[in-house]
Amino acid sequence: RLGDAPPIDTLEAGIQLQNRLLSLQQAQLDLLNAEAFLTSFLWASGLVPMELDLNTLPQEASETIVNSPPADIRLRLNELLAQHPQVLGYGFKLDQLDIDRRWMAEQLKPRLDLKYNMLTERVGSTETGTLNMEDYTWGLNFEIPLFLRKERGRLRMTELRVQETELDLADKQQIILFKSRQSINDWDITRQQYNLYTTTVSDYAGLLEGERQLFNSGESSLFLVNRRELGYIQAQIKLNELLTKNRISELKTDYSLGILSDRYLDSQ
Repeated sequence: RLGDAPPIDTLEAGIQLQNRLLSLQQAQLDLLNAEAFLTSFLWASGLVPMELDLNTLPQEASETIVNSPPADIRLRLNELLAQHPQVLGYGFKLDQLDIDRRWMAEQLKPRLDLKYNMLTERVGSTETGTLNMEDYTWGLNFEIPLFLRKERGRLRMTELRVQETELDLADKQQIILFKSRQSINDWDITRQQYNLYTTTVSDYAGLLEGERQLFNSGESSLFLVNRRELGYIQAQIKLNELLTKNRISELKTDYSLGILSDRYLDSQ
């Protein structure tokens, strides 16, 4: 019908097309930069750098599974924290400092040496001496330094290093717990948001299809169809962003807890 597609609607459709082409080019640039960044982490044995296969493509959104945190992960945070590599590293450092502290403490003790020598004499020109168990000499040697300033200073310094390491360990544990809880919350909420917004995208698709039917029957305009389509596309982009955030939050949870495998997901 006359007036269903006025020039202003056609102009707006052209502007939307240009914006989408611009967004496509930006997405292609982001993909190239992401591939280059990923390549910096690819190494073969013998420290040989590798390049990403040109045919490598990101996983399709329809093939990506939106996960939720295990039900008991918050209850197991202390257990997982005890296995964290950084926490274990502090434990090894404290063990080493404890050995140093005990050694420094030993330097403050007096020294007592017991000497015992059996007496033998040579018979003639032979090398064999006459052995008599009743012939011996013995003695005691007792030593104690008059000044222990250096030893006490070293011991005190070691004790302070132990206290400092214990404080660093407590601080690191709190940071790990905070980041872990934060990533778990993000993981859980983004899963809920994704499930909710899936319905929203479906509703946008229904609005677009209904507007197209109205346009075909002459009861709508290209302007409204473009608006409905733009809303649907933006909703799809938002859904993909939530999917990406969910996957990133899951990986951040693994990283914050120092987990390199899926062993703690067995209960899921």
